[in-house]
Amino acid sequence: MSKQVTIDVFKKALPKSVRHNLTQKMVDDINQVMTKPEVSEHFRDNLLGYTSVLKDGRFTMKHYINAVRYVSFKLMDASNDEAYAKTFPERYQELLDQDIDPRSLSGYVSAYNKRLLVQKIFEQTMIPVHIFNADLYQKAINAQAYLMINAKSEMAQTQAANSLLTHLKPPETSKVELDITLKEDQVISDLKNTIAELSLVQKKQIESGVTTPKMVAHSKLKIIDVEAEEV
Repeated sequence: MSKQVTIDVFKKALPKSVRHNLTQKMVDDINQVMTKPEVSEHFRDNLLGYTSVLKDGRFTMKHYINAVRYVSFKLMDASNDEAYAKTFPERYQELLDQDIDPRSLSGYVSAYNKRLLVQKIFEQTMIPVHIFNADLYQKAINAQAYLMINAKSEMAQTQAANSLLTHLKPPETSKVELDITLKEDQVISDLKNTIAELSLVQKKQIESGVTTPKMVAHSKLKIIDVEAEEV
């Protein structure tokens, strides 16, 4: 399949508000860039994929094309300087011819790398593929549902149904078992022993007539001050 971009295909990928800005000259320039093997593989997909950054009308088509080209080189592990030099070869050569010191040259490149348009395109590249193509995913589901109902072949209907069952399968719930163990330390052990001794004393008092069950039920426990240990 040809990797050439046509003006009609590019316009369909653009927001409606900026489609009129696209010219055949721009498309021709794009196709000229894509004759170079090192960029053609990525540039076309990126060019058609990140057009949402143009929705608010803040950026020109020319700047968008250049920014996508720069980001495409960056995504192929090029340094800032390398990506800038490949995106703007004439401009980069002019800077070299002016004998600009390396620090100033890097400043030009860094400034371009920090431009809002470039950063917005970088943000687009970080969107997970399944989210970025959510609309296509839904269209695929709709197509499979149509085939399941309307396909003339029972085999095609079955395959479409199986595809839907596979991709629309609800996530499996994993059973989480909690093993909670109460580790008895010395304080708990001492408290249990104290309560047991208190119960024994109260029982003997009831048996000897010193107190009554009602009095025991309404009695209050004395709070024992314990000096806390610092751990």
